[in-house]
Amino acid sequence: MNTSRFLEFLRARPALVVCLFALALAIGLAQSYKTARQGPAPEILATFAPTSSNLHVKVTRKTPEILPQPPRPAPPVVSTPIHAPAFLLTNLPNPMLSIHGPVWLDEESPVASLFPSKPKDELVVYFLGSSVSMANPPQEIQPQLADDVGRMSRSLPLFLAEQVYFSSRANAVTLIPWVTSGGSGFVVGGKPWSDEAGLNFAKRGKPAGDFVCVMHLLAESDPWQVELRLLRA
Repeated sequence: MNTSRFLEFLRARPALVVCLFALALAIGLAQSYKTARQGPAPEILATFAPTSSNLHVKVTRKTPEILPQPPRPAPPVVSTPIHAPAFLLTNLPNPMLSIHGPVWLDEESPVASLFPSKPKDELVVYFLGSSVSMANPPQEIQPQLADDVGRMSRSLPLFLAEQVYFSSRANAVTLIPWVTSGGSGFVVGGKPWSDEAGLNFAKRGKPAGDFVCVMHLLAESDPWQVELRLLRA
């Protein structure tokens, strides 16, 4: 349809033109009212450091002005104790969470049938991390919320165990230290595990390990680095 025919179509239907104009006016008024009441939409800005991993992204958020709301009663605080998972090993010198294979591929998972099971007589490789060297480490043992350094120290063994599990015939087991006295939670050490400690964990694990990969995160300065040691049990 060309321009002249389109204009003739509109002239022949003045009621349609009035309805479209009224609809556009109503939408504009509704948007103006929403902006005046709630403020501008929030804007999210992501800043990527060129020298850092894509796992580290600084995100800033411009918070819109919020109109005052009537006070609401605070919800009751419910304290729920954290119970250690069923795969907690207590026969080792330090209590350890033992995660067989990928952390997301449990034997009872609905997707477990999609992946062939590993032969029980294959090699067993243990992965041990959860130790970090930091620029300003705490001088004494203290509880704290999980941070990026602690998460990375646990993610590295889990990632490597998953790669070995799917890229070879070996069975992979990840060990994560777990505190059981005075509460429960993950443990992050300030010194690397010794060869003797790593071998002891592998030999006394269930099943016993043939190799153990001990890793230590160096987070004293950017970029972070990782020390790896592969030991035969």
